[in-house]
Amino acid sequence: MKQIIKLLALFILMLSIASCSKGSSGGEDTPASQEANLIISFNPSPAGGLNQTMGATYTFNVVVQSAMPAQGVTIKVDYVKDSGGLVFSQTQTSTAASIPVTINSIPFNEVGTVTVVVTSVSKPSNTVTRTFKLVRK
Repeated sequence: MKQIIKLLALFILMLSIASCSKGSSGGEDTPASQEANLIISFNPSPAGGLNQTMGATYTFNVVVQSAMPAQGVTIKVDYVKDSGGLVFSQTQTSTAASIPVTINSIPFNEVGTVTVVVTSVSKPSNTVTRTFKLVRK
């Protein structure tokens, strides 16, 4: 009879240990996988078609409208002439919701494409890309 009680107590103890060990590893998402998809805009917003600047520089803000990832975002901006050739490239990391960007050395009367890629530092698959046309008049 004593052996049955000991075996029963051991069985109950094993069950309680097994149920405690399931804790937090039950397939829960990590904070990075729960991160909101990035949503961005530009300020000022590029007009449809062709955007113009009067000088050799063009300044705008990249605005992160979604919740900012905990470790911030990386912003890569490239300006390439449509006739070929990289004119401007910049990469920066920020935790601010509004990130200023100034494109330099814009050639006179040559249309180019500005490509902005915003990527979460903590979740590189969380990325968004936007483009617009730019010309100096």
